[in-house]
Amino acid sequence: MVFLFSTGRGAIAACLRSAGIGEGDEVIISSFNCIAVPTALLAVGAIPVYVDIDPVTLNVKPEAILNHLTPKTKAIVVQHTFGSSSDMYTILALLKDKNILVIEDCALSLGSKNNGTLLGSQADAAIFSLEQSKTLSTGWGGILIIKNKMLGEKILNDYENISEQKKGIIIRDSIQTAISAVCHHPSFHFIGKYVIYFFFKIRLFRYSTPHNEIEGNPGNNFINKLSGTQSILGLSQWKRLQVVADKCRTNAEKLRNVLNETNFITLADPRPGRDEAVSPRISFLVKKPSHFHSFFSEKGIETASWFDGPLSPLPDSDLFNYDAKQYPASFFISRHIVNLPCHSRLTPNDIGLISEAIREYSALNMQQDIFIHTN
Repeated sequence: MVFLFSTGRGAIAACLRSAGIGEGDEVIISSFNCIAVPTALLAVGAIPVYVDIDPVTLNVKPEAILNHLTPKTKAIVVQHTFGSSSDMYTILALLKDKNILVIEDCALSLGSKNNGTLLGSQADAAIFSLEQSKTLSTGWGGILIIKNKMLGEKILNDYENISEQKKGIIIRDSIQTAISAVCHHPSFHFIGKYVIYFFFKIRLFRYSTPHNEIEGNPGNNFINKLSGTQSILGLSQWKRLQVVADKCRTNAEKLRNVLNETNFITLADPRPGRDEAVSPRISFLVKKPSHFHSFFSEKGIETASWFDGPLSPLPDSDLFNYDAKQYPASFFISRHIVNLPCHSRLTPNDIGLISEAIREYSALNMQQDIFIHTN
């Protein structure tokens, strides 16, 4: 069963709520994450319990999950980070007969496969994000897929009573989506980034994570259906998923080869013969991210830092139950991670320009040693 929500975090909250998970219940999640995930837990009154990551795969190890189980554990959200598949077979085997809801978080992995199986098809439920920076986008939006039949029936009953967002918000978000799509296009990004900054400055655009959520206050309208307009846009893109996924994967492979040649440490690499990782960005480590961002920005190349928190952005509230330094692997990665675009809208010429910029950056900074070598 498939349900469409206005956000991915709303989809998680709706799933937990329909499963009867709420006040005082514990939900295990990755410590290297977007703040949207624990915010969804807070929205239903659940307690986030974080597990540190494997610094190579950026995913949580199955055995680490067992160390965090308590009688209060009611669910686990298994994140597939940047298309890198978590070991679902082992995780599901370890949790068998424990009456724990398992949700696959595929927000950053839409279209990815492990041994030919699409990520998001093995657990009780899975969520996908359609936010602006994701593989497919409706501006904002989330998909909830339910495999557990009993849970699906409960969500179906609850879904009928969920409303769409107010029309004013839908119109504003649609305008932001259209303008951002043009401004983030590689051909216009050099100027487009200033246009986007201006619209945020005059508050025509809104941030993906509002300040009230960073304060631990999800608000009363946290769970909404995806609007009809966005649903139509999402469906048109969904029909092209395989084409988009293939282009993302091909672009990532080309950039990964260049990054490996120039001794950068790439993260969440697909395992040959097993993984088909799909992500709109390729991530790697540098010593001084600020230098990296400045260099590529001057060349009109978009960069970003998923996740530089490591819970990103770092929350202002103790309600999140989070201390970054308790998770050393996540903390280290967050201090050095950067990423470059490899999405489907990039042309071969764009990939060539990014590749040359990587080589130039490597050559210029070799003596200063401001990036991390693999040797």
